[in-house]
Amino acid sequence: MRWFVGWRMHVANAVICLAIGASAGSYATNTWWKAKERDRLAEQVKKANEQIEREQASDDATQATGEAVAVAVDRVQWRTRTLIREVPVYVTPETDAAYGSLPIGFVRLHDAAATGTAPVPLGTGESDGDPSGVAPSTAIGGVVDNYGTCHVWREQVLGWQDWYRTQSALWAGEAPERPAERP
Repeated sequence: MRWFVGWRMHVANAVICLAIGASAGSYATNTWWKAKERDRLAEQVKKANEQIEREQASDDATQATGEAVAVAVDRVQWRTRTLIREVPVYVTPETDAAYGSLPIGFVRLHDAAATGTAPVPLGTGESDGDPSGVAPSTAIGGVVDNYGTCHVWREQVLGWQDWYRTQSALWAGEAPERPAERP
């Protein structure tokens, strides 16, 4: 009988040890899973912060590019307005009077080039040398204005190119190059 009681005591000890072991194992497993979850969440937070930093850098670059383009466009428009005001200095009323109006052939060809179309055909009895009614000062004022518009577009296109290069580098995780200064 003693053996039977001793055996029961061993079984009870074994059950207690098993319960303690299962508890310890469960605690260790739970701690391990919590550590894994904590690491996973820390990695997500790190990626989210990197995304926020990239977006902020992207916004800053967009703002800087927009400001640089606005300054360049203002400079071009100021220069164009100044040149238009100077037309009477370089093409004086005396010059207009001396040359009269430009030949219609010049005006037709200029207008065709400006619109990207074929020159308008001459009417019956017209010649390319006939006067157009357009004074040289009027023509040069239009040319200066057109060139000014083209320079504005140039600055805008260069700004878009700078913006694209900067954004591409930022989103690729690289340091963007500073855009070159333009005259």
